[in-house]
Amino acid sequence: MKQEKPNFDDLEAFLTDDSLPKKDAVKELRLQGVDTEALFVRVQRIVREGYSAQLRLAAEQEKLSRASTPCFLAQLATMSRDAMLAVFERVANGDFGPEYRTAALARCRSKDASGLTDEELRSWFEDIGDVLGEPGN
Repeated sequence: MKQEKPNFDDLEAFLTDDSLPKKDAVKELRLQGVDTEALFVRVQRIVREGYSAQLRLAAEQEKLSRASTPCFLAQLATMSRDAMLAVFERVANGDFGPEYRTAALARCRSKDASGLTDEELRSWFEDIGDVLGEPGN
């Protein structure tokens, strides 16, 4: 009696079932008519290509993020608290234009910028930099 080739759903269910030891799973696949050597080579290639694609995407997103960051915030990731507060003061004074000044005044309407945590400052700079972009553009 000729054994029917497994369909994709059956194969997927089998591969996601981790109750069988690897050796037994490979044996079962071979009994089902699956060329395990070719399958493993293909899976490794797919995983490698997917991983490479994800790395490329992450690099592109990082590059775009850096490209859209205003020059005065280029070192934001490594800025000290004092440096961030100094930049915030310049923003609030209008050194980077009226849009940034308005945003800074709105952010600290009810409290002084020194009351913000480092994370709040950094997050605000990231958000407002993404929205407003390079001053004067």
